[in-house]
Amino acid sequence: MSNGESFTSELKCPPSELFLLFDTNSDGLISFTEYISFVTILRIPESSFSVALKMFNIDGDGGIDKEEFKKVMALMRTQNRQGASHRDGKRFGLKVSGSVEDGGLLQYFFGKDGNERLGHERFVWFLQEIHDEMLQLEFRHYDFKSRGTIAA
Repeated sequence: MSNGESFTSELKCPPSELFLLFDTNSDGLISFTEYISFVTILRIPESSFSVALKMFNIDGDGGIDKEEFKKVMALMRTQNRQGASHRDGKRFGLKVSGSVEDGGLLQYFFGKDGNERLGHERFVWFLQEIHDEMLQLEFRHYDFKSRGTIAA
């Protein structure tokens, strides 16, 4: 770093509520496989989601249900380099059980009972929110002295 500033890896900001949606086992930590799920969603172009939504929206109501969403995510993971390479964690010897979508994200989109539907506008809004949240987290990481600036 410039100006002789030391770097610390400790994050000095409140936990991200959106990030915690990917914590599938509710341990307060994001595992590698949970992170891959997060990265997969971050990298979904709106146009790709629109196409997938149309493909999986069988009844034509403009929304998808929980099971259709899981299929969309599986498809999106195959289209994403990190998602395709690391989807099961085996590349790094990690043991993964269950779907990385089975967690807070499903409840967020589909409600506690899992019966709500996810529409295009809501998902696009979520993508925008998560992109903004990621930018804020990254900035806070580098602004480890909480000055509102980072070294150039």
